[in-house]
Amino acid sequence: MILRESVDGEIGNIDLSPEPVAVDRDDGTITVYWNIADSVVDASLEYTVELPAEAADGDVVTFEGTVESSDCRWSVGGDETATVVEDIFQRVLERGAVTAADIEVAIERDDITPKEVARLRRAWLKGD
Repeated sequence: MILRESVDGEIGNIDLSPEPVAVDRDDGTITVYWNIADSVVDASLEYTVELPAEAADGDVVTFEGTVESSDCRWSVGGDETATVVEDIFQRVLERGAVTAADIEVAIERDDITPKEVARLRRAWLKGD
C-alpha cells in the first residue's frame, strides 16, 4: 500500500504506524510505502508542516492525499484545508478546546508568556 500526501509547506516531524518499508519526503510531498498484505491493518501517518514565511493569518493551506493498493486508489478522508491562525488563543477560541498540539506550540513559541501557557494548560486539563 502507498500513501501519498502533498501540502504547501515543508513536511517536518512524522509519526508512522506500522513501520513502513520506505518514506520519501520531497518539496511538500510525502510518500509512504507499507508492505501490508491482505490483512486488515490500521495504518496512520501524522506530520507537521513548516509553512512558507509569507503565510499570513487567514491564509488557507490545502492538503491532498491518496492511498493506492495493487488494484485500487482512494482519496484520503478528513480535512482538505487548514486556515493559518497566528494567534494561538484565537485558534483555541475558534475551536473551543485546547489540543496537545496547542500545548506543544505554546511551549515552543517565544511570543507566548508563561501566564498564557498556564491558561492553556488549565483549559487543556479541563478537556472538551
